[in-house]
Amino acid sequence: MEGHLTYVINGVERKMFFGNYALEKVLAHFNISVTELHTIPNSREMEFIRVWMYHAACYPILKSGGIPDFTEFDTYEWVDDSKSDILVKVNEAIFKSLGLDTQTTEEKKSKPEN
Repeated sequence: MEGHLTYVINGVERKMFFGNYALEKVLAHFNISVTELHTIPNSREMEFIRVWMYHAACYPILKSGGIPDFTEFDTYEWVDDSKSDILVKVNEAIFKSLGLDTQTTEEKKSKPEN
């Protein structure tokens, strides 16, 4: 899986890994399987991104034996403080980790249906 991101949040460099650990936590949060990821409704898209971002940021800290110094609620502030810039970067990292091409996906969204 791909999907590494380093982002400075409130002066702290946060490393995020959008790998299997974060994916497993997201699937458990939504009580779905990998094949059901597409069933997450658009109304829960922000929650999906935020939950994955949280677990992706926890992973490198937990792996090194540390304890995260933030909560899931802090990710709301990360998004607010970044003026949503972090959402774009996190979304790209999630797409990469799932083996999806964000450019192709965006092009498909913008094409009119016949």
